[in-house]
Amino acid sequence: MHNLDIQTVSVDKVYPLRSKVLRPNLPIESCYYPEDNHQGAFHLAAYLEQELVGIASFYPEKHQTLSAENQHRLRGMAVEPEFQAQGVGQKLLASSFDICQQAGSDLLWCNARVKAVKFYKKQGFQQFGNAFDIAGIGEHFIMYKRLT
Repeated sequence: MHNLDIQTVSVDKVYPLRSKVLRPNLPIESCYYPEDNHQGAFHLAAYLEQELVGIASFYPEKHQTLSAENQHRLRGMAVEPEFQAQGVGQKLLASSFDICQQAGSDLLWCNARVKAVKFYKKQGFQQFGNAFDIAGIGEHFIMYKRLT
């Protein structure tokens, strides 16, 4: 998708799409994460001709079992269903790598839904450990990418 515009946005811009894609049939409050307003958190949005088509949030947060001093966590990545598998997520992640590095991070990690593992591997992430269940959402794997 060539004319995709990636912007840093305020957290309130990500909630509707986060809710629609990641927590359908749940109250929008289920998409409010405690880290959303932490210092150093940032939220990216992908716009296609002023239409919001994808979002992702990033937080300085260290995973206790991954070895890197400074880490960021990806959480709440979502792409409008009709725009999935068209490069929106890839462009959101590519933009985040530079921002995380500028903030001093050398590793980006996330809890990836099983159905998203293949996508993350294509973006250079590695799988870590065994699958685990997040209640009400499903099985996940820890995925990470070294940024340096």
